[in-house]
Amino acid sequence: MSSDAFTCFAAFTVDLFFFSTFLFGREPMDETSRLIVPVLAAVGATLLIWRRQAPVLVFAAELLISLVAPVIVPDYHPTASLLVALSAVAETRSTGYSAAAGVLALVPSSFSVAVNLQFADPETRTGEVLISAAGYLLVTFSAWLIGRWQGRSRTQLQVAERRRLVAVEREQRQAERVLTERQHIARELHDIVAHTVTLMVLHAAAAGRILDLDPEGSKRSLKVIEDSGTQAMAELRRMLEVLNRSGMEADSADPSEGLDRLDDLIERARAENLQVTLRIIGEARALDPSVGLAGYRFFQEGLTNVARHAGPGTTVDISIEWTDRWAELSLRDDGAGEPEPVAGALSTGNGLIGLHERITIAGGIMDAAKLPHGGFRMYARLPVAAAAGNGRDREDVTDTDGAAGQKARWLQRMPLRTKKSPGNPS
Repeated sequence: MSSDAFTCFAAFTVDLFFFSTFLFGREPMDETSRLIVPVLAAVGATLLIWRRQAPVLVFAAELLISLVAPVIVPDYHPTASLLVALSAVAETRSTGYSAAAGVLALVPSSFSVAVNLQFADPETRTGEVLISAAGYLLVTFSAWLIGRWQGRSRTQLQVAERRRLVAVEREQRQAERVLTERQHIARELHDIVAHTVTLMVLHAAAAGRILDLDPEGSKRSLKVIEDSGTQAMAELRRMLEVLNRSGMEADSADPSEGLDRLDDLIERARAENLQVTLRIIGEARALDPSVGLAGYRFFQEGLTNVARHAGPGTTVDISIEWTDRWAELSLRDDGAGEPEPVAGALSTGNGLIGLHERITIAGGIMDAAKLPHGGFRMYARLPVAAAAGNGRDREDVTDTDGAAGQKARWLQRMPLRTKKSPGNPS
C-alpha cells in the first residue's frame, strides 16, 4: 500500500510540474487552467491504485486523459501516469498485447512533439523536435521494459514458491508414510512382547509347581524364561525406538508372520503365474519375531511389486543366505512379464518407503534399484537373534563379517531409491 501511494504521488508530481506550465512555461497559465490541471493530474494518479487489478482498463482511462487533457488545457500533456499504467500492462499481459499498448502510449506523445514543433525556433526546430521525440520514445520503451522485467520476475518467484510448496508437501507425505509405518510396527512389537511375557509367566508358574517333583523340567522352564526374557528385552528396545520416534499407536497386524511363512507367499505368487525360485544358503538361524516379520514383509512387498509392475510370466529369483550374525535376503526379477495396463495405477508409492523404515528399525539395512537390462532387485540384511542381542552396534558387527560386511558397507553408502518411475515398483 505504501508503495502504491508513493507511485501515485510521484506520478501526480511529475505530471503537474514537468508536463505542464503550472509553475513555469512560455506563457502564464490562466486561473481556470490552474484549477483544472491539478484535478486532472490527481484523477490520473488515483486511477493507478487499481492498475494491478485492472491494468487494461486503467491504461485505457489514462490514455483517454492524456488525449483529452491537451484539448482542455493546451499546456498540459500528462505522461507519467500513462507510463506507469503501460508498465502494469507490460507486467501482466503478453508481449504482443503490451507492445500494442506501448504503441498507443506514443499517440499523446506525438501531440506533444507537434506542439514543440509549432513553438520551436526555426533555426533549432529540427534538433528540438528530434530530441523531444527521442525522449518520449526512450521513456515509453523504458516503462515497457520495466513492466516486462517485473512480470518475468514475479512469474519466477511464483514458480519458485510453487516448487517449494510441492517439495514441502512431498516431504510431509513421506513423513506421514514413515510415521504410519512406525505406528504399525509399534503395535506389532507390543503384541510380540505381550506374547513373550505371557509365555514367561506361564513357564514361571509351571516351574514353581514342579520344582520338587521334576527338577529337570524346572530347569527347562527356567531356560525358556531366560531365553524369552532376552528376546523380550531386544523387542522392547526396538519398540521404545519406534515410540520415541512416533509417540502414537496404530492398527494391529499379525506378528506371527515370519520367514517360516515364505512358502505361502511363493505359492500365492506362483498362482499369479510368476516363475518363482527359492534358494537357501547356509543353516537357518533363529530370528526375533519383529525381525522375522520384517523379512516376511520384505518378500511380500517384493512379490507384490513384481506382480503389479512386471506382470505374469516374470521370472523371480529369491534367495536367503544365513551367516552367524545375519540373514541376507535377495529378490530379483527379469521384468520380462506382461503387466496389466492399469496395474501401475494401483501403486500408492508408499511400499518401499515403509519397508525401508521397517528394516531399519529391525536393525538391518536395505537397498532397491532397477537393473540395467530390465527388471528390479531388492536386497536386505537382518540380524539373527544371537546378533540382535549381543549389545554391539551394527558397524562393529559389519566390520568382522567378511564379504557380507563389504556388501553391507557398499549398500550403506547408497541412498534408498524409492522414486516412482515406469518399471520402478513402489
